[in-house]
Amino acid sequence: MDEKAFEETVRHVRPSIESIARRFFVSLQMEDEIDDVVQEVLIVLWRHCGQIEGLKNMEAWVNRVARNQCVTRFRQLKKHERVALNDHFMATDTASAGIEDKERLRTVRLLFNRLPKATRRILYLRNVEGMTLDEIATVCNRPKTSIKSSITAAKRQLITQLKKQDNAD
Repeated sequence: MDEKAFEETVRHVRPSIESIARRFFVSLQMEDEIDDVVQEVLIVLWRHCGQIEGLKNMEAWVNRVARNQCVTRFRQLKKHERVALNDHFMATDTASAGIEDKERLRTVRLLFNRLPKATRRILYLRNVEGMTLDEIATVCNRPKTSIKSSITAAKRQLITQLKKQDNAD
C-alpha cells in the first residue's frame, strides 16, 4: 500500500476509530485520551499496511484494533494511578504499619516464588501486565478454562499459605 492509498484508508476508517474511542473514554470521563488512542491506532494501521490489503473486512479489523487500544490505554492509566495511590498511602501510613506491610509483601513474594513457573507466569500476565484470560490463553497456548483454573488454584494456594503464616505468628 502506497502513501496515497494509506491516506485514503485513513480518511475512510478514522471516523469509526474516533467513534469507538469517544464512546469508550467519554463514559469514563477521560475525553483527553481520545486523540492519543486514535493516533496509536493509526500507527498500528501504518505498521501493518502491507498486510491489511488482503483482509476481507479491513474495517472490522481496524475497529478491533481501536477497541483493543482503548482497553490497553485504560489499563496503562489505571496502573499508573494505582502506583501513585500506593505511594501516597505508604507515605502517610504509620511507621509500624509500613513495616508490617513490607513484611507481608515479602511473605507474599516468597510464597509466589514457590509456585510452579508456569503458574507464576500466568499470575504475572494477569495481575501485573493486566492481560485478559483470552490474551493469556493465546500467549501460553493453553485453553482459557485451563488458565482460569490455574489462577483460581494459585490464589487459593496463596491464601491458604498466608493464613497458615498468620496463625504461626
